[in-house]
Amino acid sequence: MKEIESTECVITGETLKPNEKRQGTDIIELKTCLKCKISKPHTEFNKQKINKNGLYSYCKCCSREQYKSYFEKNKEKIRLNHRKDYEKFGDKWKITRKKYSSTNLDQIRKSSKKYRDNNREKINEKIRKRYKEISNLD
Repeated sequence: MKEIESTECVITGETLKPNEKRQGTDIIELKTCLKCKISKPHTEFNKQKINKNGLYSYCKCCSREQYKSYFEKNKEKIRLNHRKDYEKFGDKWKITRKKYSSTNLDQIRKSSKKYRDNNREKINEKIRKRYKEISNLD
């Protein structure tokens, strides 16, 4: 079992997020990822209730890579399933979304404002792109 020597994922090269438990003399429980074979803190694994320890077998960065590759191979199948689910539950989802929006209006406005403030350039670029497309149609 390898011990963590660096905070970089072997599969993706992604730098792991710092964890408060790693500081000082606190004891960290480690789990080994089945894909990259590196021992990592439990915080680097997603939760899965069905497993004995309540964690997935793959670390977060390996799980992310596995999901991306699955999505790339099965785009049409996934989109078809989403369409079927929307046809089946669309009305129920709309009611739930409307109910949530009406009860959490302040929270939604705050998070929208925060997003707009943090992503001003990205939003402006989308507006410019739409404007160019519209002006090209005329």
